[in-house]
Amino acid sequence: SGGRVLAVDFPFFVFQQVPWYRNTYLSQGLFFGSLGVFGLALLFWPLAAIFRWHYTTTLDLTSGDRHARLRTRIVCLIDVVFLLAWIAYGSFAGKDFSLLSSSFDPWLRLMELAGVMVVLGTPIAIHNCLKAWENPNRWFWSKPGETLIALASAGLTWFVFNWHMLAFSLNY
Repeated sequence: SGGRVLAVDFPFFVFQQVPWYRNTYLSQGLFFGSLGVFGLALLFWPLAAIFRWHYTTTLDLTSGDRHARLRTRIVCLIDVVFLLAWIAYGSFAGKDFSLLSSSFDPWLRLMELAGVMVVLGTPIAIHNCLKAWENPNRWFWSKPGETLIALASAGLTWFVFNWHMLAFSLNY
């Protein structure tokens, strides 16, 4: 009807195919799935102790198995702190741009240190999983539980390396 139409030569959105290991759904699944596994492990740890106390049973583990289990729960705690720190940083940085300045660099360094501890904790979780499966006296359901913790720990380590969370550079 005689009106003019504006035509643009460039697209507003460019969609690119990403490799499978950079897929958003895989990354979110690993991130939040690991958080869930670690959170449940930390929740059931004192609950199991309360049940054992109530029913006057003991945890029938050797000293080495007991220490491996304790170290794995500490790894779970460090992993949860690491994940929650990144969730908090991601949600607050969009609202407060001062978190993207150099004034927040010491906190980013602490988050990187936690990331190093996440990576170093993965062999601990895997070792505990192997010890659980080697011990015929372990409660049946503890073996799949320790396996889930080891898999979540390995998945989180992969996530950390895949998304370059240990860059040790604060150039942004």
